[in-house]
Formats: sequence, structure tokens, C-alpha cells
Amino acid sequence: MWELQGQSIGRRLFESLEPIETLYEFESPRIFTVCDVDGQLHLAYWSDDSSVASRYILAPTTSAIVNALREGQISVWTALNQPQTWICDTNLNGDVTDVYSIDFDAIPKDALPTPSAMLLLTMDSESEGTVTP
Repeated sequence: MWELQGQSIGRRLFESLEPIETLYEFESPRIFTVCDVDGQLHLAYWSDDSSVASRYILAPTTSAIVNALREGQISVWTALNQPQTWICDTNLNGDVTDVYSIDFDAIPKDALPTPSAMLLLTMDSESEGTVTP
């Protein structure tokens, strides 16, 4: 996994990464919403994994941001680029093992979606069943 340059705050903010709403799934939820212990909604983005852990980037979000993602009005990168960002590591069972406060700009570029990556692919109306970016 990529080297982390953030401050550990323990598990006090995110006791679980149980998805509220899954926005993108590939073998497991990759982009989803989750609430912290205070009930604040966050966008979670799967960033990396190893043989023993997975790493997620989390940013505070709102229903307006989630709707804009769903409707293709903003990219995933834009939705994650918030003043406060968290990194959450989980074990293979999905249990939160640590949470870090981190500046968005300190996250390696290859750990983030590309700035133009949208949430969903669109269907090409010319070719039924053909998925195009």
C-alpha cells in the first residue's frame, strides 16, 4: 500500500465502514457513502489494498454532492477534494484498524481517481448493450 503521511486519530471517528449507499461496486463496494460516529455523511473511495488490509479515502459529503456524482455533474476526484480528508484502513474482515487525518494534496496522485473520472459509464445509444466511458 502507498506510504501514508497523515496523523493517526485511532478508530474514534469511524468505528465501521458499513455502506449507507453503494455508488460503485466491483467485487466489493468501491465507492459508497458511510456515516461517522456523529452521523456526518462521508464519501468513501477504495484506494488500495494489500494481502492483509484495504485503504479507503473518506471525505465529508452531502446529498447534493452525491446526487451530482450520480448525475455526472462532478467527478469522483472533485467530490473527494474537500477541506477535511480521512484515510481509513481495514483488515480483511472489513474491520476498521486505524483512521488518519490527511491533507488531500498529500495523497499520492496514483492513489486517487483521475480528475476526470466520473462515477458511472454511459450507455452508447447507437449500440445497444455497449458501454462507453
